[in-house]
This record gives sequence, C-alpha cells and structure tokens, in this order.
Amino acid sequence: TALQQFVKEQALTLQAESSDAEVQRVLKDDVMAASDMPAFQPQADAIGFSCQGGAFYDHNAAALIFLKNVTVRDATYALSAQGEIKVLFDTTAKPEDSKEKSDKPAPLANGSGGLGHVAQIIASGGVKMEASDEKGLKNYAVGDQALYDAKTDEIILRGSRLIFQRGTESRFESNNADAWLLFNKTTKSFSMSEGWTARLSMPK
Repeated sequence: TALQQFVKEQALTLQAESSDAEVQRVLKDDVMAASDMPAFQPQADAIGFSCQGGAFYDHNAAALIFLKNVTVRDATYALSAQGEIKVLFDTTAKPEDSKEKSDKPAPLANGSGGLGHVAQIIASGGVKMEASDEKGLKNYAVGDQALYDAKTDEIILRGSRLIFQRGTESRFESNNADAWLLFNKTTKSFSMSEGWTARLSMPK
C-alpha cells in the first residue's frame, strides 16, 4: 500500500510481471504468517548441553566447543567443566556402521543436524563427573581434564588431585601429580594409577 501511494504521488509507472489483480491477491491472501514454534521434544537417548560462555562449531575440525560452566548430560551420566567442553565428531561413519557394532543408537547421529557421530568429548578446567549404575548407585569424580571415547564408552580423568567416590561408602583421593582414573560408562568398572589413598566403609 505504501509503495502504491508513493507511485501515485510521484506520478510514476509501476511495472511488474503480475497483473494488478494478481498483486492485490498476493498482498491480501497469500502472505502467510510465520508458523508457531513446535514444542521441544528431545529423544529419550539424547545428549543435552548447557553453557554460559557461548558455543561455536569448527567445520574443518568437525568440533563443537562449549565455553564456561559447561554441562553435558544424558540419561546415565553428567559431565561438567568450568573451562570448556569440546565435542569431536566422526563425519566418516555411516548410520548403518553403528548398528552393526552396537545395538544402541549412537549419540547425536547424522540425523541430528548432520554433524556426524560423536567420537570424543574432551572437558578441561574443574571437571566433575556423575554416573548412575543399574542399581541407582552414583559414582562421582573430580579432576582437571576428562576424555570420553565413544568407541570404548570409557572416560579417563587426569589431574594433580583426583577424587573418585562410589555412593557414600568409598572414596579415593590421589596424591600423584600425574594421576589418572579410567571409568567404563557401560560396565561401571574402573582402574586408576598409583598414588591413591582409599577410605572404605564395609558392611558387617
């Protein structure tokens, strides 16, 4: 309407491929409002991320980086870092490849944004981990760095002072500057480097 008024005031000729009748029909009838946003419904096996310092995706490295007070969580575990969490994707893997190797779906598969399968998750700076087993017992760990490998489903923590606690009955604290702790997310089994102090509460 404003354009037509301007053309009339300036005594201009408006030329268009469509007729005046077609222009009026499009203006009045065919201009649809933007659709309402659908409800956010993540899948039951989805991985969720939150951060306070922003995020960016490096296409060449196939890496998604989250900055400052980051948490990654799924139904069985949570991993938090005060520094950053970097997600590395395997862009060469095909969906059928993961079905042959495992019965469970790969997290963040190609259907989720086309980024590829998650290959590794790297956390650094004030790392905390929480994981629940099939009986509901929670395992806790604290360190400086953590690396999750999707192929082995293992998390390795490193740091100058690591703490690993199973429920409220056992606690392990490292006194080794190069300590490490290997935790299997599926079996909930673990192993650790030398230089640890353990405190255990045994049943009668």
